[in-house]
Amino acid sequence: MIEIIVQDLGWVTGEEDVIWDQCAHGTVVFRVNETTFVEPEDGNWTVSATGLYLLRTLSFDHTLENSVAEGSFLFPCCAFNAWPIEDNKEFKVLLCSGCSQGIDIAVRHVAGKVHLEAEDKVEQVTETEWRQAVLAFVRQVEGLYASCTPKIYIDDEFDRKGWQAFWQEWRERIDKINL
Repeated sequence: MIEIIVQDLGWVTGEEDVIWDQCAHGTVVFRVNETTFVEPEDGNWTVSATGLYLLRTLSFDHTLENSVAEGSFLFPCCAFNAWPIEDNKEFKVLLCSGCSQGIDIAVRHVAGKVHLEAEDKVEQVTETEWRQAVLAFVRQVEGLYASCTPKIYIDDEFDRKGWQAFWQEWRERIDKINL
């Protein structure tokens, strides 16, 4: 059994609707069988960035040496900028972490299974279970955006292009999911 669930989903200010905030935040429960990788007591994470990173793990391994988070954590504390970069492994944006806090979990695809590892914690699930859990997580995040006023982009053209690329990649990765 695997679950990746957002709790206390909202905006960094705690307000119900913040038109300028691009990043959804929340606490997370990430559990596989009896092993807990992330729990609410660990902190508040930028779950929109986590959602994109988790979507990337459907196609790519995530390890310290070969990260889908481009220098950040799988569950980053901060990821307040989306900056467009050259395509790298089909990634369209670079999310810059605002601090050095987060939780990283290695995700490796081996023979139809997904191996998850963090410190002394090791579990595995099927590819199908992983896809379903990731999709359920990103649907939770999407629900917050759908319930709020559409976000406005900062006047900066570079930032606007970055956020447009973020959501384009998000949608393209969801469209590729075959359940």
